[in-house]
Amino acid sequence: MRYAPLGRTGVRISRFSLGAGFFGTRIDPAASALILDRALELGINVVDTAESYLRPEPTASETVLGPLLAGRRAEVFLATKVGPNRRWLPSTADQGLSRRVVCQAVEGSLRRLQTDHVDLLYAHFPDATTPLEETLAAFDDLIRAGKVRYTGLSNHSASQVVEALWTAERRNLRPIVATQDLYNLFERANEWDLYPTCVRHGLGVFAYSPLAGGLLTGKYTAAMARDPATLPPETRAATYGRFSDDSAPARASPRLTERTLAAAALVTDWARARGHTSANVALAWVAAEPAVTSVLLGVTTMAQLEANIPAFELDLSPADRAELNGLIPRDLVNKVAPMW
Repeated sequence: MRYAPLGRTGVRISRFSLGAGFFGTRIDPAASALILDRALELGINVVDTAESYLRPEPTASETVLGPLLAGRRAEVFLATKVGPNRRWLPSTADQGLSRRVVCQAVEGSLRRLQTDHVDLLYAHFPDATTPLEETLAAFDDLIRAGKVRYTGLSNHSASQVVEALWTAERRNLRPIVATQDLYNLFERANEWDLYPTCVRHGLGVFAYSPLAGGLLTGKYTAAMARDPATLPPETRAATYGRFSDDSAPARASPRLTERTLAAAALVTDWARARGHTSANVALAWVAAEPAVTSVLLGVTTMAQLEANIPAFELDLSPADRAELNGLIPRDLVNKVAPMW
């Protein structure tokens, strides 16, 4: 495993991180334990979760992960996220990123994770109703209380990141140190503004959905887009219905259509011609982006984790990345950040 500094913190983190979003839902506790064991054995030292993860029961990921960290908490750089969409709570007072919500959410996460602190706390999405200054002040208080080591923003725009840094400097608050955002061969909006901003200000960058929700694994075919009944069982597309027509808006992963699958097949062919899998090439493509510090692996099986291992040492040159970029038709590449 290779390691890189997390921004300007002095902390060194693994270039690949374990996303625990499916712990307790698609992955039962026993399988979750085995996957965590193997990830740590491979040198992965970042585990990422959130209070809202995942279907069908919010907080399931943290609840399962907590006992698994017993006795080895010091080995893990633990990240979680708070708000603002806490739909499982009925009161409007429990929504957003107010001081009340942030502090309440962190106490709940610490309890579920069975720890006295988290290493990195993100604001999961922007909150249009709460001034960013209030959220950052709550973050600062949690750092001073020793319950949080560092803070960051997830799914925020470049302008919001700059506002957060400016606000922290003006108010003498602890600045954010990292961002976490969607990035893959089909979702490249960050290259135009967010990533240059992060590099300029020395922020760590975590990239999620590097395989575009499974689109870049090679397990889906154009025929499956024509007949979703042929989808392999237990895949994300079969479970969550990712297939849609070409006019449907893209969300957390690209639309799985005949055109996107045809483009993904070109990536598979490129990878096979060089002795690699499509998934490993797609992961290495993300890792080769200069702004990216760590790539999140949202595996659901041990086999997927094992299959990802070659990507840890796979280096793609700028020419390789350019070739891969050229395989995806321009109109299928999203260059506009989602308006969360």
